[in-house]
Amino acid sequence: GTMAIVNALVPLAHKLGMKVVAEGVETQAQLAQLREADVDEFQGFLMYEPMPPATCESMLETASASRYFRNEVI
Repeated sequence: GTMAIVNALVPLAHKLGMKVVAEGVETQAQLAQLREADVDEFQGFLMYEPMPPATCESMLETASASRYFRNEVI
């Protein structure tokens, strides 16, 4: 299945010096599987849902010091 592909490609990407970004992460279960597979970064509705540009700008202005922004908590 999908995780078999992820588990094969992540080590290959790392050996080539690449970071692996998982897009479309929507559930804690998906996040756990991707972390177990050693994926480097994550994007998706689980982190943030789509928002208007003004809201995004405001969030980014205040988030730079937060633990979430630094990927310490998710």
